[in-house]
Amino acid sequence: MTGRLITTMQDLRPGDQFLGPIGGWVGVGVGLGLDALGEAFRAGALDIKHAGMLVPGLLPGDPVRLAQAMPHGAEIVDLDPAKHWTEKCAYVRLPEDYPGQALDAAMIATLMVREGVDYGFLSYPALAAYKFGVRNERLRNWINRRRDPVIVDWPSGRRKEATVALPVEAICSVFNDQCETLAGKDLVDNTHPQAVTPGKLADVLSTYDGAVWARPRGINLPARTWRINGEGDYF
Repeated sequence: MTGRLITTMQDLRPGDQFLGPIGGWVGVGVGLGLDALGEAFRAGALDIKHAGMLVPGLLPGDPVRLAQAMPHGAEIVDLDPAKHWTEKCAYVRLPEDYPGQALDAAMIATLMVREGVDYGFLSYPALAAYKFGVRNERLRNWINRRRDPVIVDWPSGRRKEATVALPVEAICSVFNDQCETLAGKDLVDNTHPQAVTPGKLADVLSTYDGAVWARPRGINLPARTWRINGEGDYF
């Protein structure tokens, strides 16, 4: 799953992560939450206020779709080039710890949508308190609230059947982190489970050994793409 670099939308695969803006009144509310955390990130045209996980299309051979945490609950939407393939966006593909791990992470994203995982605006003040030094056990346990375990069948075939305990609620950074964590990748280490802010996620992805990054330049131009730690070329 970590083969060639991402230069067009057709190169995107299930398990790739989306980073970018979020529009409308929803975006205003999310922006206020990020400001409370000190977590908004901009670099040139890149504007990261949101994250999501790419999942398979509705039918075999269909384009990938975007699973994302939203204030009305987790959802899956079609990728729109005008929204999702612009200079404000980026895509990240992580190296797999076992064959098919990206598909397993995408399955967790689909499962969170199917199970109706809520967004949880109260996560913002809770994560702000955690970030700025409130580390008591009661707060940590509240942040890491879980649903009852559900049985899953892993697409990779590595584990035929297992149970996972999904989050009670998840903002976008927690959504992406939990997709990776429940698929067996310790993406954001040295922090309490689910205490993952958007800035922390972006920071980890920006330095993750072997991660492939893509920065779109518009629908008719190949994306700028590179692999972290200099493995591969920059286009």
